[in-house]
Amino acid sequence: MKIRSENNKKKRFVIKLIYLGFAVYLFLLLLSIRYEILMYFSFVGLAVGIFGLIYASFGIKCPKCKQGWGYMALYGGFFSIPKRVKFCPFCGYDIDAEF
Repeated sequence: MKIRSENNKKKRFVIKLIYLGFAVYLFLLLLSIRYEILMYFSFVGLAVGIFGLIYASFGIKCPKCKQGWGYMALYGGFFSIPKRVKFCPFCGYDIDAEF
């Protein structure tokens, strides 16, 4: 398996988690205008979105050097790591090579 394809799977999961968390937060926050108790449940969606951001910062790593890619993993393509990223910025390992 290539490093790029493994990290693309993680990035897709993280992006879905972030958007789902913030969408649930906003939806429940808007419903809390009518039903005040939903305001407290909306913070669960906010926590999920923030967890997704934290996981993106520390969970997407180079499997060779174990360094977190953080912002670089989220930068560029929406559901994938940009094609212009060819090497790990920390160890220089080719991310399109089989690992």
